[in-house]
This record gives sequence, C-alpha cells and structure tokens, in this order.
Amino acid sequence: MAFYHKCIRFSSFLPYKPNLFLISKRSFTNEILKQKVNIDNIDRMLFSIKQSHNFAYVANEFKEILDHNRLDHKQLVYATYIAHINYKNNQEFMQVALKKIENELAEKINEFPYDSRCTIIRNLMEATKKGYNLSNKELGKAILASIFIEKDKPKYSKLLFSVALMTHNFEALGLDYKSKFKELEPLLTPEFLDKLCLKDLSILLSAFKLYYQKIFHIGYRIVNPMPLFENSEKIILKSITNTTNANDLYWILFSYISLNTGTEDFIRHLESLILPRLHELTQFNFNGFPFLYKLRYSSDQKYIIYVIWKAYYEELINRFPKLSAKDMSVVIYRMWWSSSLHGFYCDSRLISLLQNFLNEERFILSLPERDGYELVTNISAFLTHAAFMDDENVVSRISDLLIKLQKGATDKLVMSSTNIMSRHLNVPNRFWDIFLERFPSVSRAGSHENDCYLFSIYLNVTLNNAEMKGKFEEIFKPILPRIIRNWKDSSTDSVSSKKQGYLHKIVEDILKKNEIKYEKEFYDDYYIDLALPDYKLAIEIEGPNHYIYPATKINGKTLNKIRNLEKKGWRVLQLAFYHYREYNIEQMIKECVRVCSPIKF
Repeated sequence: MAFYHKCIRFSSFLPYKPNLFLISKRSFTNEILKQKVNIDNIDRMLFSIKQSHNFAYVANEFKEILDHNRLDHKQLVYATYIAHINYKNNQEFMQVALKKIENELAEKINEFPYDSRCTIIRNLMEATKKGYNLSNKELGKAILASIFIEKDKPKYSKLLFSVALMTHNFEALGLDYKSKFKELEPLLTPEFLDKLCLKDLSILLSAFKLYYQKIFHIGYRIVNPMPLFENSEKIILKSITNTTNANDLYWILFSYISLNTGTEDFIRHLESLILPRLHELTQFNFNGFPFLYKLRYSSDQKYIIYVIWKAYYEELINRFPKLSAKDMSVVIYRMWWSSSLHGFYCDSRLISLLQNFLNEERFILSLPERDGYELVTNISAFLTHAAFMDDENVVSRISDLLIKLQKGATDKLVMSSTNIMSRHLNVPNRFWDIFLERFPSVSRAGSHENDCYLFSIYLNVTLNNAEMKGKFEEIFKPILPRIIRNWKDSSTDSVSSKKQGYLHKIVEDILKKNEIKYEKEFYDDYYIDLALPDYKLAIEIEGPNHYIYPATKINGKTLNKIRNLEKKGWRVLQLAFYHYREYNIEQMIKECVRVCSPIKF
C-alpha cells in the first residue's frame, strides 16, 4: 500500500495522472509497459519508472518518437518538458534527445503560436539550468530574435527572463546577446512600462538584473543608476499599496538590491510594505530573502539588524515547525552565510529548536543520505557560527550523525562539514579516522576553496588535538606547500578587499603617537589587523559583521581565529566597533603592551 500512496502523492506533479488503482511497484510497472508509448504518456512513464531497469525501454521508445515523427508545436512543448524534467535521471540520453529537438525547433520555432514559443524557450532554459548546453546556433538566433518580435504581447516579461537565464549558452555559441539587450532597452519606455502589471514588471526587472550583472562584470554591485530602473521606480511607487502581492514586492526588491540601485527612500518604502507580510511569501521566496541582506549596502547597521533581520527571524520561528527538511537546510545555511556584511541575528529560541531537532535521529537517518548529511552539516555550521555549539553532547550527536550518513556525501560536502567540526575541541577521534580514510579522494588538487578547507582543517586539528596532530602532519605533508599557498592567496584577496574603518585609524594614530612599532595586516597563518611583533600582541578590530545580535557577542568564526592565534603564542586585544565611544582605547593598548613586555611608558 505504501507504493499506492506514493503514486497519489507524485501524481500532483504530473500533467497526466497515473493509474492509481495499482498497488504494487511490479504491477504498476507491468501495466505501464502494456500501454502504447506515445507523446501523450511518455512523461508519465519516465517519471514512474525512472529509477528502474525499465528506464532504458521507455527511453528507447521516446527516441523512436523523436526519430520518426515530425512533432507539432504542442508536442514539442511536451517533448521539451519531458527532456528537462527527466534530465538528471539520464543526462547522456536526454542530451541526445534535446539535440534532436533543437534541430527541429531551429527550422520552425518562429512560426509557432506565441504561447507555445514561450513555453518551449522556458523548458529549454530549465534544461540549461541543470547543465544542458544549447548546440544549435540557428536556434539561438531565433530565440534572441523573439525578444523583439513579442515585445507587446502577454507573458513577454517571462520570455525575456528565460532568455536572460540562458546568456551563458549564447556566449558559448558566439552570439552577441548583449547588443540585443542594449537595442531593446530604449524600447522599454515609461509608457511601455506603465502598461505592465506589477508582476510582469518585476519579472522584466529581474531579466535586466541578470543582464546588467553580466555586462558590468562586478558581481552584485552597480554604482550608476540605470534608466530602466529609474523609470520603473516612479511607476512602482504609483502602483504599490499595502495590499500589493508580497511576492511581487519581493522580486522588485530583489532586483533593486542585487544591483545596488534605487534610492534609499524607495528601498525602505518597499521594505516597510513587505516586512509586516513576510508570512505571505512563498517558501521559495522566503528561503531567498537572506540573500538580499548579504547584498544590501547601508550605513545604518542597526536598521538592518533590528528591523530587517529581526522581522525575518521572527517569521522563521513561526514557520519552523512546518518546514520540510530541505527548506530547513536551505534557510539556516543562507541565514548565517548572508551575515558577512552586517552581522547575524539569533537568540536561544532557534538554537533550542535546532538542538531538539538533532534528537530526531530516526527521521534524519530516514532521509536520502546526501540530503541528511547536508542538513546536519548546515545545522552544525549555523550552531558554530552562532557560537552555540560548546555543548559536548551536541558535538557528539552531530559527529555521530555525520558518520552514519557519510557514505552518501560528496567530497565537497565532506570537506565543508569537516572544516566546521574542526573548530570544536571535543570531536571524537573516530570522526577524524573516517575523514582520513577519505583523504586520498578529498585532497586531490582542486579549487582554491577546497585547499582552503584542507588547510583550515589541518590548522585547527594540529593546534587543538594533540592525539591526532602526528597523524595529520604525516598525511598532509605531501600537499602542505600547495594548500598553504592557496590559503594565503585567498586570505590576501579577502584582506585587500576590506575597507579601513574609523576605529582602525584611531588605533594607528595612538600607536604612532606612542612610538610603538606595528605592522598592518601581519600574516601568521591569519592576517592580523595590527600586529606588534616585538610584543607578540595582536590587535583585532571587530566590525559589526563579527557579532551576533541582540546579545552582541562574537561569532564562531572570529572566536576560532582568536583561539588559534592564542595557541600560536599571540596575546590578542579585541576592540569592538563601538569601543571608541565607550572606552579609553589608548589606555587599553598601553596596558596590553605593559603586560606583554617589560618596556614601560
């Protein structure tokens, strides 16, 4: 009966419903195979038996259909849907199928009705998001041409958005999509924009957000405002009210914040409308909300923390009991990952919920191994960043879960989880033994990120785990020069992008005034803000992003750095960004120098 219920649950995703009277996998599969395979039921069949040995049978029938039939526009809509929805099940086969479909589309896509053309392009875009690459240059040209042909028709914004998401394919085909968008922009006049409903306008802005990010090559920040966004701002202000759909507001806000465009008053007005209605956001949009505030540039840090992040946090607490395992994993990862600009809002309520959830071992182990491993990794990362993972029982529970789920984890996931666990002192040695068994696989030369993980693990373990130190030094020895080099390069890039703050200048002036020799960004496996090597004194100036609010305590990453510097013999003086208003910094520095050295002032 379990399979019967699974069929019912899956049936809501299908355009054609399976025969739900079937109650066993075998009878279901046999019934499917008796049916004649055709374009109307092929997707149902692929979906139903995609993980069985019968996939090859159905795939061959699909191939026969594509080889021997000229499909009309409706059938090509469905064929592209089949190909993208099943792409991950058998990439090699679906790539062949899509290339056949591409050849047929190239000849006649511009002859199809508008709705069919939009849907086909959207389906191709979904396939490219999963790794497929367009190969037919004529089809690429036809798709780009469609953004001029259809400008005044319904769903135009969705068409343009699909095209914008395929720009890497156009680049690979040698097609100049940038000039097409540039030609299009002057046609999007205020009069044209005024005719769009707010939803279509938000999608249009999202499409141009993707385009601008490509042409400026500067990630998520654009300094100069763009006419399209300036014109849209005026129209949006006229259109939005307290009853405007919260999800449309979200996409408008996302476009403006991602490009760092729009006036501060405009952005705050949008935020004032959306924050009281976070409960109306779809789960997908709610999960994406933290990304906005990794990108939101504002000098008013208190507003970001105590208005934006607090509102989001309260809604997360409300949603937590109903979150799926996947959504929980995504949202807690994005929360801590997005805190690098302004800081992190978290109190004991969410910590308790996550720690209690870790007790649900039976449920966690019932998840697919990779999903379960990723979820536990993200929970451990969150607790570590929030500096709430000191409890030996919590560390032991997480270690045990990761050990039980590790067979389904990719090397990248293993590296991520091991890097997090290496920051804790009471991780059982069995965890490290299992990591070292995978060492030949995870330590192969790869990305800078992988090598940074490796050196971070090596540093944490050799400094803090006397029992494992010898093993790690021996096993890491062949790759140590490489990972040290890449760790330092990555740290240097990070330091060079930092801006010197007001407190930094105050401290330097004090050191100069008292004729104390110092070095800026002194390197000893970590970059130290201001180092006094003669006194082995490190002065770390902690900006707002080093803290967890509302308690204003140091986050886990910074604590790890301080602990390791102290293990290396440094005495660390931490100066918080608010110290210059509350403390006599000069006296603090003098006292530290006096303690570290017999030299007196």
